[in-house]
Amino acid sequence: MKRTKGRLNLISMALLMMTFLVISPASAKGIQVITSQNTAVETIDKNTIKKIFLGKTKLWPNGSGVEFVVLKSGDAHKDFLKAYVKKSSSQFKIYWKKQVFTGKGKKPKSFDSEIELVAYIAGKTGVIGYVSTGIDIAGAKVLNEK
Repeated sequence: MKRTKGRLNLISMALLMMTFLVISPASAKGIQVITSQNTAVETIDKNTIKKIFLGKTKLWPNGSGVEFVVLKSGDAHKDFLKAYVKKSSSQFKIYWKKQVFTGKGKKPKSFDSEIELVAYIAGKTGVIGYVSTGIDIAGAKVLNEK
């Protein structure tokens, strides 16, 4: 009887932990993936984030248009690229130079500060970006990661 209770508790805890892993804020290493409050998307997976920031998809999972914006430099920029895009800052820059040169894409809009990036996202619909955890994101919302 005690053994069965222990197993049930263990199974219950495992299911609870999996629930938190399935839907949690899209964040890695102190990074939050954000969009405007009026964007009709609440969840997104890492693969979709990567495709958006590499210009391989121009649509949100719900089919509406998406624009992505980036920071020009800094720890948040490096951490985001490493965690989601799987590129270093210099690799990402070179990738987009090639995309522009070959006519496959246009250079992403970039910002000097996280505050400027949040202000831009808050004033638009369908824009995705990223900031450090703890930055005031008034007018924006954190996307939950699937």
